[in-house]
Amino acid sequence: MFLYETIVPFENIFSKIFKTSLRKLHYRNARLIGICHKLIKVCYTFWNEPRRSAVKTLKFLSNFLQKVCGGLGAEPPRFKRKEIIVKIKTIILISTAVITVLVGIIIFVIYERHSDENDVGVDVYFFDSVGGYLASEFRDLSHLNAREHVEATLRYFVSEPTNSKLTCVVPADAELVELITEILIENGVLTAITSDYYLNMPPIDEVLFRSAFTLTMVGLPYIDSVVFVLTDGEERFESAETIANNPLISPTRRTVEDFTLFFVDESGEGLVTRLFESVDVNLHRREQQILELLIGNQNVPGVLPLIPADTRVLDVRIELDAGGIYVDFSSEFYRGFSGNTAQARLMLQSVTHTMLENISGTPRRVFFLIDSVRLEEYHGVGDFDLGFTIDETVMLGYVAEEDAE
Repeated sequence: MFLYETIVPFENIFSKIFKTSLRKLHYRNARLIGICHKLIKVCYTFWNEPRRSAVKTLKFLSNFLQKVCGGLGAEPPRFKRKEIIVKIKTIILISTAVITVLVGIIIFVIYERHSDENDVGVDVYFFDSVGGYLASEFRDLSHLNAREHVEATLRYFVSEPTNSKLTCVVPADAELVELITEILIENGVLTAITSDYYLNMPPIDEVLFRSAFTLTMVGLPYIDSVVFVLTDGEERFESAETIANNPLISPTRRTVEDFTLFFVDESGEGLVTRLFESVDVNLHRREQQILELLIGNQNVPGVLPLIPADTRVLDVRIELDAGGIYVDFSSEFYRGFSGNTAQARLMLQSVTHTMLENISGTPRRVFFLIDSVRLEEYHGVGDFDLGFTIDETVMLGYVAEEDAE
């Protein structure tokens, strides 16, 4: 617009220039100069009256092509007014869509950057029962003030995850306050005062809880590490770095342990022990692996193979409220009862001693299931409903205290 307003007052001068150009230049070249003059007028008109000038612009372009093509000796293209308008509308629509998308992307980037700066949240860790590792879900804390962050995080920690594959690491029969009685925060260190219940948790459950709790709490910006104070005076220091080296978090999630297994002596008169050192253990199948180790080594020297070698371990679960370990075998385990009652009793005590010896904590009884169904009473073996406890009298060479005296 400024260009046209500047040039239009000197239109007479332009006319003189055109006349001079007609004399000195070839006619065809002078005609191009006139076209340029018209182009300036069209731009000015289009700037002020875009709707009315659209048709004029099309006419100008058509005349321009006719003049140029005519000068070159070619047949100028012929345009229909409707076709040109449709094409122009199409171009305008496409251009508008592209501009809209670009503007939308710019707005989205600006919004995301702004929201990232203001978002306050924490990753709450749960146990993935399918993958066998800890996994997190994000919880928003932006609607809370800083003083409420810890309380809200603890509330999310004991709540059920939204993903059905994940489970809360807090035992179903307990509440968080039964595990951690007091929490103190000072200089970036969260001190968790634990209870006797926590001290007696099964090792795998305790490690899962401690790891998930630590990773969740250090997700808050003002907590760097967690110290667990046990009732026996022991202190366990944890941070994101120490948990990262834990087999529960690492891709392999494995460790090496020594196990004492109980077998039936080849004489069939009692149980004997065998030490298995440096066993590569998957922490999420630790209990199953102990039984698989017992079943898979029934052919070691000096041992009577009472448990059928093709017996499969379907499941092992620890229930704190019942104070017991539930072992679920496949139907092949039934064949172990084909011998006499004394040998069947030794076979069951072999499993009982092995599980209770290698699993510390509350469990003191072993319950047997076959294909997920509780075993019925087998005459002379024991009461399956009450479960089996360690019977020292079945150990080979056992001598009663009265006899020893």
